[in-house]
Amino acid sequence: MRILLTGAAGFIGSHLREMAIEQGHEVIGLDNFSTGSNPRNIESYPEYPVVRGDIRNRDLVHNLLAGVSKYGKFQGVIHAAAESHVDRSITNPLGFVDTNVMGTANLLEQSYLNDIERFHYISTDEVYGSATYDQELPFDEDSPLLPNSPYAASKASGDTLCRAFFKTYELPVIVTRCTNNFGPRQDIEKLIPK
Repeated sequence: MRILLTGAAGFIGSHLREMAIEQGHEVIGLDNFSTGSNPRNIESYPEYPVVRGDIRNRDLVHNLLAGVSKYGKFQGVIHAAAESHVDRSITNPLGFVDTNVMGTANLLEQSYLNDIERFHYISTDEVYGSATYDQELPFDEDSPLLPNSPYAASKASGDTLCRAFFKTYELPVIVTRCTNNFGPRQDIEKLIPK
């Protein structure tokens, strides 16, 4: 499968990129190389390019997903790009809404219009809010979305946009909500590297 992977030079995206390539997929990345992205994260598999661009750029995303770029037609999208630092979302909430909501809406719309076979949205457990210790299992798929920060609200908005495109247009969407990711290549602003 030829996959467009957004956020390919970020922490999660770079690991997904390697895993998908090792599983035999052709992966073309898309990254704006802003905070959290690092060119060193994509040094493996140099034969698989990463396009420098923004998920909010309608023309760019259209050209990629419509198959008119030199990369040909994509069958899948893995959307891992996001503004993801909770503390920075408190000082710049509109920037997070712009990227995480409008960028996701752009990708979903272009995926629908260009018959993408599978759209995988990388979300976060932050959409559930704070866990309480008296819960047997803090969250499951039926838990309500109760975001506590602009970052979490922007990701919850992406979750609900994915649901809307699935219900309205039957776009094949998968949402995964990662929790407490850490490891090599994680941005130094995050808890464990700090």
